[in-house]
Amino acid sequence: MMTHITRMWHDHPNYTRWIPIHVRDKFAFDTIAPSIATEFESGNFVVHKTLSTFSAIAIDQAHEQNNKLVKGEGGVIGLTENASQLLRWIVCGPEMARAVNEFELSQELIKHEQSKGPDIRHNEHVDSKQKAYVKQVIALTATIEEMGNPFLEESEDLLLLTHVIYRIDVIWDEYRQDSLKASTCGKRGKGIRRRVQAYSTIPGHNRESFLRIDDNKTDLFDYLAEQLLTLTLSVKTTVVSTKVSEVVCNKPDKNNGNLSPCNYKEADSRIFLHVADAVRSGMQKIMIRTVDPDVVVIVVSAVHKLNITSLWMALGVGKLQVYPCT
Repeated sequence: MMTHITRMWHDHPNYTRWIPIHVRDKFAFDTIAPSIATEFESGNFVVHKTLSTFSAIAIDQAHEQNNKLVKGEGGVIGLTENASQLLRWIVCGPEMARAVNEFELSQELIKHEQSKGPDIRHNEHVDSKQKAYVKQVIALTATIEEMGNPFLEESEDLLLLTHVIYRIDVIWDEYRQDSLKASTCGKRGKGIRRRVQAYSTIPGHNRESFLRIDDNKTDLFDYLAEQLLTLTLSVKTTVVSTKVSEVVCNKPDKNNGNLSPCNYKEADSRIFLHVADAVRSGMQKIMIRTVDPDVVVIVVSAVHKLNITSLWMALGVGKLQVYPCT
C-alpha cells in the first residue's frame, strides 16, 4: 500500500517522508490515544457542511471556505495598507459572515420543514443517474456480446465500443494572399518565418509569432498531411487529408475527384465536402470534431440535405461536448 502511495507522490519528497509516520500513528491510535481513535473512526476528522452523503471536506479546506465568506465580495485587497480599515475588517468580518451563514442555514431549515425532508443521497443515486447507468451497462453488454471482449482484441483494427472506424478525414485551412483574411491577419503584427521539417523545434513561448506567418502554417499543415499517411492503422481504415487545394490519401486506388482540386479555403465549409463524399461512399454514421462554432451553424443548415443515418458533433478541446445532429 505504501509503495503505491509513494509512487503517487514521487515528486513531493516531503509528503512522501511523512507517509510511514502517518501509517504508524494510525495503527498506534487504539493504544496511545484511544479517544482520538474513537473520534477518527466516527469521521470527525472532516467537516460536513451539508446532510448529503459523501460530501465531507477536509478541515483546512473548510477553513479556506470560511475565509472566503469572511472576505466577502471585495476581498482584503488594499486593507493591509490601512491599519484602521484592517482592524475594522478583522472585528466585523467574522461576525458578518456568521450572521449571513446563520440566515442561510435558517432558510434551508425552513425549506426542509416545508418539504418531505432533505435529500441526503449521493448525486449518482438519484433516479435519472441510475436509469442512465443501467442504459449504459445494457449498451456496453450488448456491444461486447456482438463484437467480443475488447480486452482480448488482437487485430490491428481501430475500434470504438460501438463500431470500427473505416475512414478519417483531416481538413486544414488554406491561406491565400488575395483573401480578406490575409489582410486582417497582417494587422495583428509581424512574425518569424520558419521552415517546418521533421527535426524542427516545436515553437514554445513564441508560437504566436510563428502562427502570424501564413507560410508557416501552410508548411506545417503540409507536413502533418504527409505524416498522417504514415500512421499504422487498420487496412480497413482510409485516411484522407487536405493539402492546400488538393487531397492526399493512404489508399492510392481511391477516387478523390469529388474532393480535389477544391477552391474552398476555409476548413469549416470544406468539411462538408468530405462529409458528402463519405456519404456517397456508403458511410452512414459520421462524427465531426472541431473547435470552430461556425461549423455547428453549417451543420444545422445542411444536415437535412445529407441523407445520413447518424451525424454527431464533437465541439471543443480536452473534455469534448458531443451533440447528436440527426
